[in-house]
Amino acid sequence: MTSTSSFGAWGWGWGDDLAHGGWVTPTDIPAAEAAALKVLYYATNGDNWTDNTGWGTDPVANNWYGVVVAGDKVTQINLNANNLVGNVAAGFSLVTFTGLTRFYMYLNPSLTGDMSVWTLPASMQHYRVYGTGLSSFSPISAALGIRSYYAYDCALSQATVDAILLETYTNWAAFTYATPALWIDGTNAAPSGIYQDGDPPTTGKEYAFELENDPETTGNEVWDIKFTA
Repeated sequence: MTSTSSFGAWGWGWGDDLAHGGWVTPTDIPAAEAAALKVLYYATNGDNWTDNTGWGTDPVANNWYGVVVAGDKVTQINLNANNLVGNVAAGFSLVTFTGLTRFYMYLNPSLTGDMSVWTLPASMQHYRVYGTGLSSFSPISAALGIRSYYAYDCALSQATVDAILLETYTNWAAFTYATPALWIDGTNAAPSGIYQDGDPPTTGKEYAFELENDPETTGNEVWDIKFTA
């Protein structure tokens, strides 16, 4: 289901003017999550997505393209390579979704916004936003069960890449998954410093070395990290 119409000024006063009908609030998820999905749709030109089946027209959010609901909560949002265009961070929050385990927005090159406004919910396991125009990074410290964090090919600065590695290193002991992956390579800048054991580490590449090799045998989970050389 697609269309070519455009919306006027967006915000909470949208007027429910979907080109394919009036907006129907889903009944199988909390009101806050329903409102957040509506923000996501309007902020990213949902009428022109490659596939927007069910969005705003079906009263069951579990029937919406890319949305999975379990236990009355949204557990997955998968809109990769779906022609999302616009500033997704404007008004949209991830922490609203307290059961969300998978957030896939990758390969939407015209998707923009500051990821730093998104603190990942504690439930998050897979966060994949690579190949987008999203900037900065989403704080990872609350998502202690994270399994994959893919933000490569986002043209992130060295300072941002270093900050991702530092936060991961700082919270290293608390992460619980056996083989977590942090991929921040591609068009992103290389982290600072030299890939080596630092005692203590003070550069991006030294943080990566610690996380990948655990030279002090802390017993923390060893990470799979990909970064620009």
